[in-house]
Amino acid sequence: MSRSIAVCILLCSLIGSTQAAFIAQSANPSGGLVYEGFGDIGGGVGSGRYTLGTCVASSTSTTCTVSGNYVETAQSDHSPGGTGTFTLRLVYPSIGSSPVVARSETAGSDVLRISDLGGALFILDVFPASGGTFTGVFPAPVFTDSINFSNFLDGNTASCTGAPAQCTIGQVGLVAGATIRGATSSTTFQIPGNFSNSGPTAEVVEYHNAVLDHYFITWAPAEIANLDAGNTPTRWTRTGQTFRIYTTPQGGNSPVCRYYIPPEKGDSHFFGRGKAECDATGANNPDFVLEATEFMFA
Repeated sequence: MSRSIAVCILLCSLIGSTQAAFIAQSANPSGGLVYEGFGDIGGGVGSGRYTLGTCVASSTSTTCTVSGNYVETAQSDHSPGGTGTFTLRLVYPSIGSSPVVARSETAGSDVLRISDLGGALFILDVFPASGGTFTGVFPAPVFTDSINFSNFLDGNTASCTGAPAQCTIGQVGLVAGATIRGATSSTTFQIPGNFSNSGPTAEVVEYHNAVLDHYFITWAPAEIANLDAGNTPTRWTRTGQTFRIYTTPQGGNSPVCRYYIPPEKGDSHFFGRGKAECDATGANNPDFVLEATEFMFA
């Protein structure tokens, strides 16, 4: 029989509450969970470093992602029983270990609560099958706007190093250097009642060309297919970094134009936000090639 170890993060006591919210439970999340013990902080309460998801580092930051399908719970104010996909990202401004510190709720407890974010953000994007997207973050500028989520570590995949007394999160946190890792078996999340639905979105993919040492981003399906297939003079490979944009105008966003910069000036691309910047760029650089006035909206 499988067993799950609760790793309840943030305001988990609000999950399933009656306040207006988008509430869902994941069906098949990808990405693991790692917890490295720092030792007893007193009273048998352990503390440790918390990493959630599959991590990819860029030159200045790291993004760790859990993704999968979800089903809205009966308590959700959006569409109870509705389905879709989600991504939950842990983003922090360094390329080393996660700066997030969590500690057991009580002595020996497997329920963790974050005690220090170390500059990290958790960003939740929800994509209902019916269309649109919902986004929430933690910490949000207004506390009541912060997302809530909980994760469960699959006990069948959990493994420990560093010889803690038991292979549980609560015990690992009590032993400096001990580590528990395994697959995330489920994720429950809640976006507060002021969640907003937006229009169509797309995923922007970042590529790197080792020969040119250039980077390139695109959301266009034909361009992505061409680059992935290697149909270019030199090879472009995905960096693993992505972000989402709007494909149509929405309240509060701006059009982003795209210019091609000719070889004599760099053989690259320029993305400009807003009509004023794009028009000025074209006027000041008449040899730039305007590929799209509204390549995306951000």
